[in-house]
Amino acid sequence: MRETVSERLPAILGATVPFVEARRKKTGGFGGTPGLPATIEDTYHALHVLALAQMTSGRPGAPVCLADENLRSYLAGVRQSVPAGARTTYHLLQASRLAGLEFSPSAIERAVFTLPRAANALDDWYYTVRILTEILHHDPRLLLAGRGMPAVMTMPWRTVDEAWMQLYLAQAWQVPHWPPAGLAAWFQASQNGDGGFGFLPGSTSFVENCHYCLRALATLGVQPAEPDKAYQFIAGCQTAVGGFGRSYRAAPFLDATWHGVAALALLCQ
Repeated sequence: MRETVSERLPAILGATVPFVEARRKKTGGFGGTPGLPATIEDTYHALHVLALAQMTSGRPGAPVCLADENLRSYLAGVRQSVPAGARTTYHLLQASRLAGLEFSPSAIERAVFTLPRAANALDDWYYTVRILTEILHHDPRLLLAGRGMPAVMTMPWRTVDEAWMQLYLAQAWQVPHWPPAGLAAWFQASQNGDGGFGFLPGSTSFVENCHYCLRALATLGVQPAEPDKAYQFIAGCQTAVGGFGRSYRAAPFLDATWHGVAALALLCQ
């Protein structure tokens, strides 16, 4: 099954490129539809899809769009104002890195430690730690100095995206007694008969849940219960125009397309 996915992935990704390129704006960024203005989040998803497509195509070098001066100008302009929240900041920094823009680690560090971060805001903590580990290459346990464990690590997860975020934080922070017993089986049980994964066991399949579950299972070193069916569901979310919808017959968007191709790439590992 893995070999089949690996063989098909370049063609699947190649079909996404025209869909993504159609959403590039004259300003250099990408928008959710051809008629909407560019956003940081859409640009982040678009660039990651294009980078993955280039990587699997067998052609060396960065995607053509990453050398686009309009893209760099757009990102540089957005960076002049501090984004609101850890998630947007992470998306902007990762998009900037893909576009080859340099940034000051000390300035990013200062911005990270001044981001609003509630003790129980799992999303905020997750993206803050991703900035620290993936961009600054810092030990995120510095955040804990004199603060104690954030409340997010004692909260029960409700959905697969929350469980994935807690797993990521627990590994980055080296939290003892993580993962809890049964976590891998819970992710596996979130796979439905159609091959996709729900928000939790027994709920409707969506492509973003496939991405979260497959990434968590890969982190835990465990295979999905039905990898062939997972491939069939995810590949079936690709539409005739190349982009992915959240589920069968759903309209395609850049975020769903990134979740779809990233999930397929995980099945190749």
